[in-house]
This record gives sequence, C-alpha cells and structure tokens, in this order.
Amino acid sequence: MKVPELLKEAEYAGRMRNEVLPYLDGRRTSGFFEAAPGQALYYEHYDTEEEPRGIVVILHGYSESLPKHYETVYYFLRGGYHVRQLSLRGHGKSYRYVSDPSLIHVPHWRLFLTDLDAYLGKVVKPGNRDGLPLILFGHSMGGAIGGLYLERRPDVFSAAVLSSPMMELKSSSVPIGVQYLAEIGACLAGRGKQYAARTKPYDGTWTFEHSNAGTRPRWEYWAGEIPRHREYQTWGASWQMGRELIRMTKAVRAKRSCARVRADVLLLSAGRDRLVTQRGQEEFISRIPGGRIEYFPDATHEIYTAEDPILSRYWTCIADFLTETAEKAAPGTGIRNNTEDTDSGDSHEQ
Repeated sequence: MKVPELLKEAEYAGRMRNEVLPYLDGRRTSGFFEAAPGQALYYEHYDTEEEPRGIVVILHGYSESLPKHYETVYYFLRGGYHVRQLSLRGHGKSYRYVSDPSLIHVPHWRLFLTDLDAYLGKVVKPGNRDGLPLILFGHSMGGAIGGLYLERRPDVFSAAVLSSPMMELKSSSVPIGVQYLAEIGACLAGRGKQYAARTKPYDGTWTFEHSNAGTRPRWEYWAGEIPRHREYQTWGASWQMGRELIRMTKAVRAKRSCARVRADVLLLSAGRDRLVTQRGQEEFISRIPGGRIEYFPDATHEIYTAEDPILSRYWTCIADFLTETAEKAAPGTGIRNNTEDTDSGDSHEQ
C-alpha cells in the first residue's frame, strides 16, 4: 500500500469539507441488514477507484459512529482498498436496546461477534465476487472485538490492524476489580440498563482538553457533527455494558484463544492513552503467533487524529505492514455462519 497524501492540521477543515466528504458522498452505498430477527444493523460501503488490493473492514470504538472514521476510510480508498464499515449494535443508526440515544447498553459482548459474523456472511462475502483478501481495522473497543473474532474465526481475515485496542481498561480513581464488582451488584439489583456511576447523558458540554483526540481541527470536525445527529450522541455506559467491557478484555487476552490467531496483526499503541493499558496490549500481542507492536509515545488514544508527524508515521506503519502481508493473503477465504466460544460459560442475557 502506498502512503496516501495526508490532511495536514493547517488545512484539515477545508480539505475535509471540500475534498474528503464530497468524495465519500459520491462513492457511498449504505443499508441495513438483520443480524437477528427485528435487530437491524447499519453499514456503509465504499469502493476504491484503484485496482483493488483487498477489502478493509472497519470496526469503530466504544461510543463512536461511522463518520468519525471518514478520514481513515478516505486514506484506505486512496491506498487501493475497498472499505466496509459496520455500525455496532447500541451505536449510531444500528439496533438499540434502549430509547435513550445517549445510553450505551448491550447485554453481552458476544453479540458483537455474532453481529460481525452475520455481517461478513450476509453482506460482505456475497459482494466479494473477486475473492479479495479481507483485512480488519479496529479501533479501541473495535480492536478488542476484532481480536476476539480473529481468535474464533482464524480463517476469515488475512491481516489485521488494531489501533489502541481495548485489551485492558485503565482504572481511574476506582480499581477495575472494584468497578467490576459494583457492576455485577447493580445488574443483580435490576439496574443493568441504568447509567453506571460517573456516566451521564449527552449535554453538549465537551472540550478538546477533555477529549481523546490528538489535534483540535479533527476534534472540532467530530464535535460539530454530534449536536446535529441524535444517533451520534452515545455518551454513557449502562452498568451492564460496563460489566461486559471488562469481560471482553479478559476474554481477548486468554492464552488458549490467542494461540488460535492465524492472521498477521499490527498493533498500534498510544503512549498517552487514558483509557486502555499498554500492558494489556503487550500481553495480547505476545500471545499470538504473527503479532507485532508499534509504539507512539506522544499519541493520545485516538492515534488516527494525531499531529502531522505522528500521523505520518502511523500511516507509514500501516502501509508497510499491508505491503508486507499482501503476498501472504489468500483470496477466497471462507466464512462460516456461527460463532464458536469455548473459553467462557457466560450465557447470553437478552
């Protein structure tokens, strides 16, 4: 993959408005599919103008929506990849369990895996008539979901880029173990669908300094979108959602599961990350056969919004990795229909 011409901070607003968004508007196809009866998930697809090298499937992070990654979509398209974006359940225009647009509630983390499996099997694979290799790009929670999927479906993706993946949550004033016990207690008390402690509905008060963005122009773009779209105002986790995030991070680092991964994996780790730990990322990458890690000491959690020098190195790493792995990519990989999970006895809670 050739490194695309990146948007510089000084020109970001103008190029995003006049170049990137119109380009994507002209190439977008979108729709819904039923991941389960009565549960429709939204997706957006884009085809490159270049000779396609593969298909990149993007999984966004916790509380995010698809437009936040439009710059990333643009770069992959310019680099010669078709792009497929899935809006995760509980987010954006996809199925919600609650009417409050600010509350993020998903009963069980495995639902994300069955959703991804259904999306690939029902939507992505039927459209991949040329048998192009599938490449996963996952940010934060999307990176954790991606890691879990690589473990349970090792025959689907030929390569994966995990950007600041949520392999272990970073504790704040309350240790993760104490937080987990509080979440279990709240669920047992029937408060699973209520806002967890220290979370709240979207109220429009948000600053760059309290965000996880690396540059103000990129933060301003997304901050300007949120007030105009209720479906983008996902803001606070339910007690049950918080519990499932912790369970997810434990499951993705399980030794037996990690050993199943067959895809080449590039993990991009931010040194100034306030949300997830490098320890969890290092543990995961050390347990998979084809993994490597690249550190960005001065980057915040959202490395894809970083300053020009960091962003340039970020995309150089991605481009070099995809070039190296392209020769290994086997076209026409198969997709099965059901998600296996032999690592945990937790049941689905609908």
